[in-house]
Amino acid sequence: MKPATRLVQRSSLYRCAAVLMLLCVSFHSCTVSRRDFGTESRLPRQLESQLEGETTEDPDLRDDWFSFQRSYPTGTIPTDARRVAWQQLQDRLRREAAGPRITSDLSPAASNAWRSIGPSPTLPYFGNIGLCSGRINTIAVSPSDSRVVLIGGATGGIWRSNDSGATFNPVSDDHVDLAVGSIAFSKTNPSIVYAGMGDPNQPYLGTGVLKSIDGGQSWTRISNGSLPAPCSISKI
Repeated sequence: MKPATRLVQRSSLYRCAAVLMLLCVSFHSCTVSRRDFGTESRLPRQLESQLEGETTEDPDLRDDWFSFQRSYPTGTIPTDARRVAWQQLQDRLRREAAGPRITSDLSPAASNAWRSIGPSPTLPYFGNIGLCSGRINTIAVSPSDSRVVLIGGATGGIWRSNDSGATFNPVSDDHVDLAVGSIAFSKTNPSIVYAGMGDPNQPYLGTGVLKSIDGGQSWTRISNGSLPAPCSISKI
């Protein structure tokens, strides 16, 4: 065999070996990138399906993507993180109010000048069902006074009416939870009301149970470690 022929054959072997090495590296990289997500911090199922070559739609994709954004990269949402952060903010505001008069970036600068401009009802994107202004998860009417009505918004907090629903005012804006799953008056004492927090229909979680002893005008968190948090409560 001539030297030139041997040189060509050897060059071809080198090229084939290089291509095989590149393929092995590419396959290994894909495997690692997929494995790094793990079982707890995985991509939404529809994205996984696309990687596997599937094209079927996943109706739970929105919930998966919502949770994935908040749990990456550990795969879990820290317990009570939102409530703890909210409490730290309230503690700071109280310290500033009790201390020397200083300008704070967290204190309202012109609270007396604010006025409500909405939200106003809007037409929904899906279906012709008329004007909408938010999703309500629960409604409770006082057994001792039908004029007192409490409603819980999906992510809008607790609202109270004392005129049979003609007007409503927010009564839980001083709490970290805005997602309300259920509200119930006590059967033996109508002044006592319980609210289970967390939206059972979407992945907006709550920190447990709130209690009112004045017919829903003010609220206090009463749940402790016996009730896992965060959670969603669909029935009180």
